[in-house]
Amino acid sequence: MEKGNNTVALLIGAFVCLFLGLALIGVVANETNIKADPVATNNYLLNINSAKSGSGTTNPSIEFKIADLTEPLTTWRASDGVCDYTAVDATLVITNGTVTLVKNTDYKYSATNGSLTFQNTVGVNQTKSNNTYVSYAACADDYVAGWAGNMLLLVPGFFALALLGCSIALFYSAAKINGVF
Repeated sequence: MEKGNNTVALLIGAFVCLFLGLALIGVVANETNIKADPVATNNYLLNINSAKSGSGTTNPSIEFKIADLTEPLTTWRASDGVCDYTAVDATLVITNGTVTLVKNTDYKYSATNGSLTFQNTVGVNQTKSNNTYVSYAACADDYVAGWAGNMLLLVPGFFALALLGCSIALFYSAAKINGVF
């Protein structure tokens, strides 16, 4: 193979490696992040009007289920500390502002069936018509926790370094063949 053809082949390979890396780095990083981080849901709208009576009190026997939280806690989710749904927070939006509801006082969360029940308290009874925004973190079935999750988060960085190294090596080889170095 001639010197010029070899250089062109190396440069084409370097550019293909570089563009392939740029195209795939986002996909690799996104998929890794999905497996290593719990999915945080903020401001899930929950209308609790059905629990309100005409006299402005709340019926605590009415349960509200949130789809992501109805999955039963398996052994690893229950002991994880991140995926056990203990960080379920609720904020009540009323006509003149917001009220942060207190867990186990204004509302109760049942991890066994993923339901919220609102109690008959002053915080919940502030208005007859209201919406409640619930925030929580849920984990996918293939969620990786602990040190393994931290190691998994390093994959995109090493992937990018490996592709960058291949591109630099190919550019260096092409430059060396042409006498630049």
